[in-house]
Amino acid sequence: MTEPPPADLRPVSQVTALEVPGKLISPALVSRKSQTCVAGVSDVSVNGDIGDDEIGAETTSTHSYGANSSARGDEGDDELAEMLSGLMSQAQPSPHTPQRISYLDVGIVPKSVLPQRRILPDEAQYYDELIAVNKSTEKFEGKLKQVFVISAAGKPIYSLHGDDEAVMGYMGVITTLISTFHDGSWHQNLRTVSWGTTQIAIKSASPLYVVAISKLAHESASTLCRQLDAVYSYFLMVLSKPTIDRNFQNRMNYDLRKVLTPLDYETLDNMCMALTYGYSGKFDAGNVADFDYFISEYLGECLQNVKVAKSVRSKVNSVIASCKRIKDDSSSSDAQSVFSLLPEGPGAPEHNKLLASELLFVLITSGTDKVVSYSHPRNHHLTNEDLQILFRIIGCRHDAVDSAKESWIPLCMPRFNPNGFLYAYISRFELGVPAQPFTIVLFSGNKNTFGEMSKTAHYIISKLKEIPRLPDEVGLSNQLSISRDIKVPYIKHFIYKVRKYNQFIMSNPEHLADFDGNFGLSLSYYYATLHNTKTTTEHAPNRKFSYLRWPGGMTGFMLIDDSSEFYCICDEFITSQELIKNCLKIIKWCEDNNNRLFVGSGEVF
Repeated sequence: MTEPPPADLRPVSQVTALEVPGKLISPALVSRKSQTCVAGVSDVSVNGDIGDDEIGAETTSTHSYGANSSARGDEGDDELAEMLSGLMSQAQPSPHTPQRISYLDVGIVPKSVLPQRRILPDEAQYYDELIAVNKSTEKFEGKLKQVFVISAAGKPIYSLHGDDEAVMGYMGVITTLISTFHDGSWHQNLRTVSWGTTQIAIKSASPLYVVAISKLAHESASTLCRQLDAVYSYFLMVLSKPTIDRNFQNRMNYDLRKVLTPLDYETLDNMCMALTYGYSGKFDAGNVADFDYFISEYLGECLQNVKVAKSVRSKVNSVIASCKRIKDDSSSSDAQSVFSLLPEGPGAPEHNKLLASELLFVLITSGTDKVVSYSHPRNHHLTNEDLQILFRIIGCRHDAVDSAKESWIPLCMPRFNPNGFLYAYISRFELGVPAQPFTIVLFSGNKNTFGEMSKTAHYIISKLKEIPRLPDEVGLSNQLSISRDIKVPYIKHFIYKVRKYNQFIMSNPEHLADFDGNFGLSLSYYYATLHNTKTTTEHAPNRKFSYLRWPGGMTGFMLIDDSSEFYCICDEFITSQELIKNCLKIIKWCEDNNNRLFVGSGEVF
């Protein structure tokens, strides 16, 4: 039996909150010394419930302030600037801040791991050795993150790294842990186990178990469990829970790999890498969509939107609404008659003559994951959780095949209907000069309506071409620049989330640097540690802020109130007054452009 991974991580830091009159103040982090792991009960911490998130940084503080000072520019903001000024004065600037900061120096890779591999000459080789997906046995033990899916009988179904030979030893350890807590006197549904500074998270969804083993100090137990939920949701979406149960009903040692395709495994690899690092693929050729997905999951399955004028979005929504009234006259020789609109009101034709009578949901996205428009029936919605998995499936499938082709995919949207399938028509198209890539997704409940959905999609695309401002505005939104569009200096990158709709907008990270492995890994780490400082008292009336500074001089700032969340990255040379002023200016810009930035609850048709 393979021994569990050694406890060779750097110390994890933890926020300790102290209450003082009118404020909630977190002092500098208290480091916990890493201990050598010895196989014994005292070394293992078992959690059935998820605790507070943990963070690691040079300087950190989390505060609440101004219960009655929510207005921008009032004395509450002066209080915030004063508190922040004191914190920033305690964090001395780095004497020699490098122009380029390596991801190896910010805290992603445990410091105790690096000395063991000093023979590697550059960042790319560290990435290949410690992070990149590798299915060989030789490099399996050295990876910082492992993700497995196994059956209740201990049969391997999926592994992020390694082959069957490498992972079989872990299968025995994991199934023994699960059975001990399920069948023994503990009666606990095992969620997480801490062994030294290595964390093991397990999602029990019999007949499947999803497992993560992490040596990454900035990944909390709650983060790991969210990741496992996403991986499990993928299996539910492509197979459905009834299908999984039926396959295992008579044969507990059933090999589920028989019904999975190579593209499924590629999608799972991409998901796990993006969920963990916000980056996948080769070190020198990054994919910003991975970072988008990483941020959306950390924000709580939050949908990223595209900034377009309200009038333009209304025209898009009107086009989609009109497709419900087009008639199916395929027998006509006149192509225009296929897309002619039926009259409304008394005397309207019978329902079965409508081309899109089986249409349930419509999504128009920029690329594969930034929502331009979402239309749905009055009493039905697709959840953000299901849409995020859908977007990963679309991205991976269209990267693997000709993006111009139409796809017709049966998908179980588990939070909409866990027992059945919808059928998704998916096609990419381009608009404008230079061409902007879009994706259209049409959902039907009838598997025999591919032809109707294809015609409906072509109708919608032909009408979108008549909105000349659409590709220009989407292109500008995808290149959103803080300095050019909002006229704010010093802030390098920002994220703004509206809590009501669980949607967000952010500036283009490619304005900072080429989105390679070093930059993608570092930026994801900054936001993960900043987000981990969020207080657990979600319903407190006060606004909350956190300030973090990492090695190399990068600074993070978070400001949260009851309606929104704001995160940003800046350099260490900004003053507290400039930081508060510029952050509030960005927040006000987002509030003023709310109707342009967010699709809200979508359009009813």
